[in-house]
Amino acid sequence: MLMHSMKNKISAFFRRKERTAFTLVELLVVAFMLGGVSLAVYSTLSNGIRIWRRVTQIAPEEELNIFFDKFSRDIRNSIRSANIAFSADSQMVKFASLVSSQNLGVLAPGEVSYAYNRYIKSVSRTERDASDIFSERKGVTREVLKGADAFRLSYYNYDNQTKEHVWDEEAKPGSIPLAVRIELEFKDAQKNRKFTHTSDIPVGE
Repeated sequence: MLMHSMKNKISAFFRRKERTAFTLVELLVVAFMLGGVSLAVYSTLSNGIRIWRRVTQIAPEEELNIFFDKFSRDIRNSIRSANIAFSADSQMVKFASLVSSQNLGVLAPGEVSYAYNRYIKSVSRTERDASDIFSERKGVTREVLKGADAFRLSYYNYDNQTKEHVWDEEAKPGSIPLAVRIELEFKDAQKNRKFTHTSDIPVGE
């Protein structure tokens, strides 16, 4: 009697095991569903990557246009000043220009400078109004361009020896060049993009 009861319990246990196991059809259905989900995820990621690549390709050009417009406006507003000399090299330019005075609330004579930091690959703009210059304060500095792998400034100076204007990497002391040229380069996995922009200086000589 005891042996018969044990056999019944063992048979019932294995029957429960058989009922809880997956059939071949169920496994095929699950595999099909996982394949569909994987395909949908892959398609979504692929579209996202393509959109990201398009955005990263267009964004630098849009940002560049804003940067070039701002730089050209500062150059056009440049003025001659006995207190602020035009100082420049291949990575930095500083000149007297009209700036937004925080004290007066209008455009007033001041100092504008652009500088490239090759370590963080960005260009910053600093402006100081007359009160900042008089008090020797640093002024307001903002990042105006980022992600530039190469940045180079050159200046259209008058050469006294050749009696002609030539492009140099530095501005001549005591004078203001006729124009400033900016050369930028952006690198990515596909190609290197180079941009050049020239701004005339109305008060140049």
